Amino acid sequence: MPDLGTAYVNIVPKAPGIEGKIEGILSGGGGGAERAGASLGKKLLGGIAALGIGAAVGDTVKQAFEAGGNLQQSFGGLETIYGDAAGQAKEFAMQAAQAGISANSYAEQAVSFGAALKMAYGGDTQAAMSAANTAIMDMADNAAKMGTPLESIQTAYQGFAKQNYTMLDNLKLGYGGTKEEMERLLADAQAITGVEYNIDNLGDVYDAIHVIQGELGLTGVAAAEAKTTLTGSMGAVKASWENVMAALTTGEGLDTAMANMSEAVGNFANNVLTMLGNLAPQVPGLIMGLVNIILAHLPSFVESGIQLIAKLAVGLAQGLPQLLGKIPEIISAVFRAFGQVDWWEIGKQIVLGIIQGLGSMASALWDAIKEMASSAWRSAKAALGIASPSKVMADEVGQWIPAGMAEGIEDNLAPIRASAEMMSNAAIPDVQPATMFNAAQPTDNIGIMEQLIDALRNMKYDLYLDGQQITDSVTVRQRRMARAGGLA
Repeated sequence: MPDLGTAYVNIVPKAPGIEGKIEGILSGGGGGAERAGASLGKKLLGGIAALGIGAAVGDTVKQAFEAGGNLQQSFGGLETIYGDAAGQAKEFAMQAAQAGISANSYAEQAVSFGAALKMAYGGDTQAAMSAANTAIMDMADNAAKMGTPLESIQTAYQGFAKQNYTMLDNLKLGYGGTKEEMERLLADAQAITGVEYNIDNLGDVYDAIHVIQGELGLTGVAAAEAKTTLTGSMGAVKASWENVMAALTTGEGLDTAMANMSEAVGNFANNVLTMLGNLAPQVPGLIMGLVNIILAHLPSFVESGIQLIAKLAVGLAQGLPQLLGKIPEIISAVFRAFGQVDWWEIGKQIVLGIIQGLGSMASALWDAIKEMASSAWRSAKAALGIASPSKVMADEVGQWIPAGMAEGIEDNLAPIRASAEMMSNAAIPDVQPATMFNAAQPTDNIGIMEQLIDALRNMKYDLYLDGQQITDSVTVRQRRMARAGGLA
């Protein structure tokens, strides 16, 4: 059969469109392959997180370490108690999963009464180990057949190792929880085998119980149920899974644990399929049986329903007049209840509560307003750089005022020039005769200066008459003479 991974690697990259994309990612500059790997990694992690795979893996690892630690400790106990026989004890422990007992549980039980068994067999560890294995399997068989919780049976066996027989009845073998009942059990076993059993020897006690259980058909029940029943096979799966978890961390017996788990899972699957196979043929009969039951009782169902509806109708008809008669009483009671309420007092208390609330909060409100104003002032000073004087006003405002004035003056020189030119043009007719040197005008310097000053003085006179500009020199002189007469 071709390897699936090889087929995937050979086929998928050659599919239409995929080959080019892969080449582009791997050959592109700027770390294309690295980005692709990082993107793929993030998506894989996201998928794992979404499916809860990470948590499941973490839980599995935790189980493995816990199971491994427990098994190491219990296997260490086997080595201490059974010495050279510890190896065989470990093999028994791993195989016990076929009867629904985990290796750790098996080892813990074998250690719990191992010292007493060694003493019973005079230090023979091999005999003690064999007796322990028989006792543990008898416990599993008893629990599987009698339905008693395995923990209760294990507790009883641990009590027997201390010569405490009060829990003998937990085994449900027909004997009570006393020493005398245990002696009777030993006598019954001796009658079956012809072997004498001593109650003071734990090995004899366990052997006698094994004989009685054999007579009752309990021997080997646990292993058989682990293969043929749903509950038994489920117990075998749980025990073998625990062994696998322990083997992962201890590094011992993984092959055996996996083989046992494979067998247990196969038995469980077969039992499930068997039960489904038994159930399937019964489903049509079950459905038809339910249908027949319904049909058989349908007339009575219908009749009962009609009777119920009729009784409800009669009851409503009988109770309706009484209900209608109670309506005025109900309304009156409601109004009386409203009338008995001191609405004035309630309203007053509401208003007083509001006033008190406002009063209690006035101080806090005033403090908040002051703090807000102070905070605003501090913020403004910080924003404007105000220490003394304001740096912002000095740097950002003051130094630009003279520059702005100069720029405004420069931008408005044109009108000033035009006015000066107009004034100059208006004065030329007066100034020019005073400055011309001819035979008709004075030639001495004093006369010339007087005429020039007179002309300049008259430049300030209004050059407009009745809103009209004066342009001829005659009118100007007339205006000047009129002005001079007035001044005189």
